[in-house]
Amino acid sequence: ENPKALLILLSDDIVCYDLFNKPFLEIVNYEKTDFSESPICTCQYYPQCSDAMMELIESHSNANVRLCGSYSKQTWPIDGGMKGEMNNSLELFITGHKDGKIKFWNTSSLNFKPLYIINTSKIFNGVTKTSKLSLIKKPYKITNILLCNQTLRLFVTGISHIICFKFAHNDATLFITPLCITIPAYLSPFGEISDCNDECKHKLDALNLGDNETIMCHNEFAHCPDILVNVKNSLVSWKGGYQPSCVCLLGTNKEHFSVSEISKIFYLEKFNL
Repeated sequence: ENPKALLILLSDDIVCYDLFNKPFLEIVNYEKTDFSESPICTCQYYPQCSDAMMELIESHSNANVRLCGSYSKQTWPIDGGMKGEMNNSLELFITGHKDGKIKFWNTSSLNFKPLYIINTSKIFNGVTKTSKLSLIKKPYKITNILLCNQTLRLFVTGISHIICFKFAHNDATLFITPLCITIPAYLSPFGEISDCNDECKHKLDALNLGDNETIMCHNEFAHCPDILVNVKNSLVSWKGGYQPSCVCLLGTNKEHFSVSEISKIFYLEKFNL
């Protein structure tokens, strides 16, 4: 007879309003899990994280619920259910999204706790004019994630770019000079060169490339027609936490690149074709 709250289930969220007091204000849900804010394209699960690693990420957490405007002081009214068993180990779950965001989640407790968010689109200045129409709608899509537990280095691959992040304690203003790597051709399963025009084949023959080698961008490759995104040509402010240390633009839009190995000594990445 006297409902205390109005619950509204949306396509990608759940909202609750306080009906006890006017005006009817929204009740804050401090355990929101915005998985579907942007479609998840890839994920990585780390079941045994060190205490130091988790504390360091939590100390720079930027994924807390931010309150803007007026909200009800009532507590979240939904309760009940059966609680599962707590896990004694620390678990980290990382999701890569279509809009270029990378989200860190603490999955050690009964629910997913948001820890940290990286917005990789902040690095770029939009798509190039020659980009394929089928890729313009997803230029920042995350295709693969790899985290080094020892160094906290984070490697992220997109459709036509690879980003290396390092963990820093202090804020920084960075100017990122991208490294352009053009791969004009690759070997098909039958040993034949495909996706390569006559000009590329001529350059391959002239350079006498091996099977797995890539061309580091010289002047003639500086404006590769297949580069999908442009890196901002200005200073960008980054809070303490993960900050980009290297951005590689790949002269191909095949979505088949993955980071397969990190050298713990030299921090180098290896491309799998």
